[in-house]
Amino acid sequence: MYLPLFQQTPLSVFVFENVENAEELHQELIGQNPAYDYAFIDASSIVSVKQIYSAAMRALQAQSDGQMKSKTLHMEVILSLCPKTEISTALRQFGMTKKSKNIVVLEINGAPSEEEELARVAKIVQGKQLPFCDETLKKLADMKLVKKYYKLDAAAMQNPTAAILSAIALRGYS
Repeated sequence: MYLPLFQQTPLSVFVFENVENAEELHQELIGQNPAYDYAFIDASSIVSVKQIYSAAMRALQAQSDGQMKSKTLHMEVILSLCPKTEISTALRQFGMTKKSKNIVVLEINGAPSEEEELARVAKIVQGKQLPFCDETLKKLADMKLVKKYYKLDAAAMQNPTAAILSAIALRGYS
């Protein structure tokens, strides 16, 4: 898939539930293994495909403008999900941990076809792949965490996606 403003940049997103090797994945990420150069996101904090696409768009725009706050584009995606500007907070709230059971794996500039990228990801993630869609993400989301991370009030909880997209767009401006 390609985002509208970045038609030359392939984007692949996969969702996995019941991940059995989260601790191993986490160790490889900490060790900065280049074979694990993906954005590994804890699915409990994601409610919509638009949330992922907005974060990817913001990260690509930051890269294009020379305004990245992190070392890698995939880390910039995780930072873009967070309404705060601290990388450590973004990793703690949105990054995959040793205890993550359900994850979203995002790849920017990967294989030209999604099938090829899925084959690569499926070799390193031991879990059941699910469709990347709003229904799946809503099922895996922990709305208490989402409410806490994005500081959503009762009115915002009526349409959390809109409030979350606003928070992603306005991060750093408040």
